[in-house]
Amino acid sequence: MWGDLRITKSSLIVGNRRDAVRIPLAGLAATVTETGSAGDPGTHRVHVDIDGVPGASLHRVQPYSYGSIGAARTFEILLNRAARPAPVAVETVALRTAA
Repeated sequence: MWGDLRITKSSLIVGNRRDAVRIPLAGLAATVTETGSAGDPGTHRVHVDIDGVPGASLHRVQPYSYGSIGAARTFEILLNRAARPAPVAVETVALRTAA
């Protein structure tokens, strides 16, 4: 969870309660960036961008803190892993020769 963004096994949930929108995870990608300066806490921000949303991209911002950057990086990793297609199992083929 990061702000109003949550992840389930198959969806990204944006918003809370009745206003929440469910977006399928397939094709989504999250990126975390920082802006501003560590020397100026008033401008230091953590940004989470989610690409692949049909018709738009999502952008969320929070003030920088160790908690917000850690939670943003964790959210990024979890979303990117969950949005990847599952690996396809490959069956081995047994070849037989006619005698």
